[in-house]
Amino acid sequence: MSGFLNTKIAQERLVASVTNAAEDTTLVGSGTNLTDEYRIENLTDNQIKLQDFTNGAFLHMNAGADAETGTVELWAYPEKGDAEFYGIFTYTADEMVDGEGRFYIDAFVLDTAGQHPVTILNMSDGKAVLKFDARGFAYIVALVTAITGAAGSIHKVYLRPW
Repeated sequence: MSGFLNTKIAQERLVASVTNAAEDTTLVGSGTNLTDEYRIENLTDNQIKLQDFTNGAFLHMNAGADAETGTVELWAYPEKGDAEFYGIFTYTADEMVDGEGRFYIDAFVLDTAGQHPVTILNMSDGKAVLKFDARGFAYIVALVTAITGAAGSIHKVYLRPW
């Protein structure tokens, strides 16, 4: 028997799945849309509820084809209250594929810095991740915008809390 009986294992979970025909709308500059009420009414397909023990998170993405690009906008919401901004990141899919044949994002570039720091961990021809502190937040929202690629290509966002 292990001495770590209360250790929790955080599983990777899907946050959002967006096609290039139905990109999300940015929240930047929309002060009235940053409320908890707006999140509940409009962002349920783009959010993930964090577990109580979450200190931070790793976020990665995949796309339908090699060389597709887009932007992902990250927001965090406390249990009650307005959103806080992590930033906007441009991404590029390349070479490495997952078990479903989808191409991992291998590079993120910070376009617009947010209120909270995000560490970009790129890996050429591999799986890039964004690492950030999530303490004090109950929800992470990811909005995928400006997708380039084949019509109907799906871009997916995954998050693994730690």
